[in-house]
Amino acid sequence: MVWDEVFLPPVFRPLLDGMLVVLYTALMNQNEPDMKAVLFPVIHVLVGLLVTYAMVASFVNKTDVTISPTTFTVRSYPLKWLGDRSVAVAEVDQLYTARKVTRSKNGTSVSYQLRVIMKRENEFKLFGGQASKEECLTLEEEIESIIGLQDRMVEGEV
Repeated sequence: MVWDEVFLPPVFRPLLDGMLVVLYTALMNQNEPDMKAVLFPVIHVLVGLLVTYAMVASFVNKTDVTISPTTFTVRSYPLKWLGDRSVAVAEVDQLYTARKVTRSKNGTSVSYQLRVIMKRENEFKLFGGQASKEECLTLEEEIESIIGLQDRMVEGEV
C-alpha cells in the first residue's frame, strides 16, 4: 500500500500530530479545562497515532519469511504489524500470487499479494502490499518447493 496516496503525505503527519500536542497542552494548562473540549478531539488523536504508526512502520519495517518442514512464518519488524502469522504446512491447500487493483480519486494502483488457501477453505493474504509481482512469484515457488506442495492454477492467480 502506498501511504501517501491513502493518507496525508508523510511530511504533514508530524505537523498535524504536533498541532494536536499544542492544542492539548493549551487545554490542560487552563485552571479548569472544559472536559468537552478535552474529550472531543480524543478520536482524532487516536486515529492520528494509528496513522503515524502505520506510516513509520511502512518506512522502517522489514519482513522475514521463515520456512520449516512443519510451518512457515511471516514476521515484520522492528515494529509489530497485523499481518504477522504462522501457518501449519499440513493445513495448506495451495499458495498463489494475486494481483490487487486499487482505484481512488488519485488514480489506479496495482500491487501483488501471496495468498494462502487452507484445507478448511479459508483464504488469507500471507505477504504483499508493497511487493512486486516477481517477489511474490519467487516466494510462492520457494515455499512450494520446500514444503513439497504441488502447484496448480487457482482462480484469480497471476
